[in-house]
Amino acid sequence: MNWQVLDEKTIWELLPDRDARKCAATDFSKLLGAFVRRMDDTNAGNSWFWLATADDSESARVVDRVGDRNWVALDLRDGAVRPALLFSDIVKSYPSAARAKIGEAFESNFEYPQSVVGKKLSAELEKSYKSLRKTGKTYTVDSVPTKYESEHYEKGFTPRVLEEVEYKGKKYVRMQAFAYEDEYSFITRDGKNELIKEGDYYFVEVEKVKFLRLKDKSGKEYALADQPLFAGVQFDLQKDFEKHDYSSDDKIDIRKHNLGKYIDKHFSRDIEQTMEPRSQFTEFEEGLEDEQDPSHKKLTTQRQQTWGVSVNEAPMPTDKQIKFYVEHGKSFMLHGVSGCGKTKRVKELDPDLTFIHIPNGVLPETVLGKVIYPNGQQGIPSEFVDDMRKFAKENGLDIEEVLAQSRIGVGTGAGEWKAPDWYVELQRKCTAEPDKQHVLFIDEITNAKATTQSLVYHIILERSIGPNKGKLPENCVVIAAGNNKHESDAAYNMPEPLFRRFEGHIYIEPNVRDWLIWGSQKVGRKAEPLQRIAPSQSEVDERCEIHPLVAAFVASAPDCMITDFDPDKPPKYAIDQRGWDQVSDIIYDNKGEIRMELVRNKVGEEIAASFIDFAKNPPLTIQDVIGGNYTANDIPQTEDAKFVLASLLRYADERQVQTIRQFVGTHLGREQLAIYDSLWSDGDKEKQVFLSNQRLEFQNVREGLSNDERTK
Repeated sequence: MNWQVLDEKTIWELLPDRDARKCAATDFSKLLGAFVRRMDDTNAGNSWFWLATADDSESARVVDRVGDRNWVALDLRDGAVRPALLFSDIVKSYPSAARAKIGEAFESNFEYPQSVVGKKLSAELEKSYKSLRKTGKTYTVDSVPTKYESEHYEKGFTPRVLEEVEYKGKKYVRMQAFAYEDEYSFITRDGKNELIKEGDYYFVEVEKVKFLRLKDKSGKEYALADQPLFAGVQFDLQKDFEKHDYSSDDKIDIRKHNLGKYIDKHFSRDIEQTMEPRSQFTEFEEGLEDEQDPSHKKLTTQRQQTWGVSVNEAPMPTDKQIKFYVEHGKSFMLHGVSGCGKTKRVKELDPDLTFIHIPNGVLPETVLGKVIYPNGQQGIPSEFVDDMRKFAKENGLDIEEVLAQSRIGVGTGAGEWKAPDWYVELQRKCTAEPDKQHVLFIDEITNAKATTQSLVYHIILERSIGPNKGKLPENCVVIAAGNNKHESDAAYNMPEPLFRRFEGHIYIEPNVRDWLIWGSQKVGRKAEPLQRIAPSQSEVDERCEIHPLVAAFVASAPDCMITDFDPDKPPKYAIDQRGWDQVSDIIYDNKGEIRMELVRNKVGEEIAASFIDFAKNPPLTIQDVIGGNYTANDIPQTEDAKFVLASLLRYADERQVQTIRQFVGTHLGREQLAIYDSLWSDGDKEKQVFLSNQRLEFQNVREGLSNDERTK
């Protein structure tokens, strides 16, 4: 889209009234250093914003904080920006905007960080920040402070990236604040004005952007942001601006300057990445390009790819990452809190995996095997021990305590090495199925001391038990799992060589969305007909990993997914992903009948009561959607709840799927439509072709072509 900074003439035609021109900056702009001062001033909170008009060769015009014209040096950083689009561009992406009257504000489908959250919510977000789900969206701003110091004004644009996170269905960014003036720059939070503290971190909510529909004297219509959306970016460096030799009242080609380059490269991407789908089914599919607008022109021929690779920037789900490593025989480690499903995810790929357990105090021969001598004595092979001692010395470990539990290379005559039980089992499986990757799973590895972990170092580093014995089969992949020290009081650090040897480290964070994606998958085994609480699809003969009711409840109440556990004051009940998995199994095992006592025994009285109440109000079914039997109150509001509904509707047949897709695209959004298509097709090529043909048919209908016309 062609984002603009409007010139003085246009702004004065669109907003001839002085009071209409002045406006308050968003909190996001203020935290980026927008000019704000005097909390008790009549115009408190207002900021000045840039215009695309030169005042002379060294400055540009602005609308000041009282709504008058003014001029400032080009290298100031405290100016805000009030971006605009042609109104026709907004309507193409968001047809509902056409309902707005001239001079009226309307809410768009663009989203951008705007309002600082209250102190209580800020404390919650800060506490949970590391575990919050990252949406994959980012916002790029300038990292140079706005206070007037010469080095700040000579440096030019230096980017910093803010990551968007989701919490209870809303989206936020965490940012470090810049204050234009320590004594005056302020925000309003919890109903009170407070000074911005330079260097402090604030959470800002990502919200829908409001625009004004305005018309100039020629009849040309614009959509102007209701407030300045960002600040902190220089119009240009003074030395660069002077090259263009502007005179007073000249309209500036903004794209030649740093501010315009920032808008084209960063701001436009940031704000357009958040666009929600159009409000009608015909509008969330890709629209026709405006051939009259050269900014929309596309290359007809792609440039030659020189690297020989393709880049796929779509997020890769955790389960697909695990599957990739297993299928290609690459060792990796899963990290995550207890109960987050590490072991279960691995067992789904190889239900017959081989375990190695190394609890503290384990006898070394259960891991390494032993040598049996002709005289009946037995012990650990001495060459194994030499290798272990070398590893221990290099990493500052004392393993003698571990080795003291077994004899070492004692006996007379030539001994015979007897492989440990796990190795015999693994060899048997890999030999029987040579075309399949079998998993050797070292579970809870970090629950053992580093000295005990040394028992498996050669297995991980060299793919053999010892220097000359116990080579792992080629079709075996080594996977380890464990907690990090900050996640469990029972965890220990891992020696650096072990950590580095893994070809990947996957961190499973307890976020609702990933868990819901995993839980929506089918378990692949037949289940008896169930009286399901969720949609009326009891005839479906494959069940999901997590019962749809459980998924829907957790999506609606994400705080219930994991409850706190204090080892010093253990609670009566503790719940996590594994716990909800167990609740799901209770529902399936009890043939869909929910009993308060069975749920309460796992999650406690309070959560169980909420769960039972939730179960009494089932979600929309395919039949409800087909028959139009729903109201706006039935449409979920959070992204996680939308995902659950989309997954529940995936059992539509080919006669129903067009109507369901229209519902999902219109009410749940473009992202959920893509997820729905993936769930519905479920890797079935025929279904994928069916969806492709349906999109093509819809495209042709929209373009006004009948089947007969296309044939001609």
